[in-house]
Formats: sequence, C-alpha cells, structure tokens
Amino acid sequence: MAMTKEEVFETFRYYASKEFEDIPENESEIECEFSDEFNKKMEKLLKRVSYDRTHIVSWAGKKIIIVAAIIALMLSGMMSVGAIREPVVEFIYNIYEEFTEIFFDGDTTDKITYRYSLSEIPEGFVETHNISNKSVSIVEYENVNNNHKIELCQSKTQNASLLLDTQKGYVKKFNTDRISVEVYISNYGDYYYAFWTQDSYAISLTYSGNTTIEEILNLIDSIY
Repeated sequence: MAMTKEEVFETFRYYASKEFEDIPENESEIECEFSDEFNKKMEKLLKRVSYDRTHIVSWAGKKIIIVAAIIALMLSGMMSVGAIREPVVEFIYNIYEEFTEIFFDGDTTDKITYRYSLSEIPEGFVETHNISNKSVSIVEYENVNNNHKIELCQSKTQNASLLLDTQKGYVKKFNTDRISVEVYISNYGDYYYAFWTQDSYAISLTYSGNTTIEEILNLIDSIY
C-alpha cells in the first residue's frame, strides 16, 4: 500500500515530536518548500517502500524507515524551510574603462567555518598547494601532462572585493545544475575565472588552459 503525503507528515510529526516540539500540528501551518531534488528522492523512497516487501516485514517498520529517510534528507539540505531566510550576498559592480571592481553586499561573513572542496578531481590533476586560514582557503591542482591548472578559492565576503581586466576578457552568466555563476573568459579562451557566492562566502574556480565551459560547470557542480 502506497503512503500518501498526509500520512508522511503524520508519521514524521509522531516520531519527531520529541526532537521538534514546535512543529505545527496542522500541515497547512508548516511553512516549507520542497526542492526538486527532495521531491525526486521522496518519490523513489515511497515507491521502494510500497513494493519492497522482502526486507520490511511490518507497516510500523516502514514508517520508521521513512521518517529516518526524511530526517536525513532534511539534514542534507534537500528540503528548505521557508521560515528560515537564506543568507543573501549581492555583487556590487564598479565599472571602469580598463577593469571592473566587484564588492559584496548583504549578509556578508567575516570568517570561514566550513570549507568547500572538489569532490571529483579531473584525471591527470594532482593537488600542489593548499593554503587555509579563517579568511581564505585556496587549493591548487596541476596537470603535469599539459600544464593546465585549477584553483579553488573560498574567502570571507566582509570587506572583500575582486578585480577583472575587461580589456583582455569578458563576463558571461551561466546556470549549473545547482547554482548560477558568473564566468570571466579570456579573449584567447585559455583562462576561465568563475565566481559566485554560497552560504555568504565568495567562491571562485580558476582554470588556466584550454577547456570548455561545460567542463568548468561540471567542476563547479562537484564542489561541496
């Protein structure tokens, strides 16, 4: 028997009440939005529980597993609660004749408490440098076969800025599977500088060498 959305909420409230006593009893009062990724995971979970009767022998057992999965999805950030406002950092552009200066405005941060990293390092690349402190985290990779280089930089946004040489390249906006990024591309197509903000941090990925924008976006999507 398939589990309905109403039953999911009822079961979740029952098992989570001791941990989350302030969850409203009325589903309509719960201010939340489900991301596409969360919805896809839930659909797969409900189908599995509905048809997989080999490993789950009781309906009570099914409920416990579903609740555990929901909590895991919440903690992994797949479900965003509308009552909690996400921090927003905006780019402020100062455009001059030869360069553009970019400042950060909004919910800026003055130190790094979580460090992002590449979950997938491209074939042939090895880590060559790693610098990390409260204000900045820089990891560099190099491919000895073609001298291509990748640099992942994360920094605080409070009182920070960056400069772009508008005489030697241009900026274009792209959307990955997860985020929106600005990419500075050199006129010769041998230098890419992608930059964006995430969790109030300024993050950039630099690629020195000939590559494709698709490869740049894939690298960005592998950052966690």
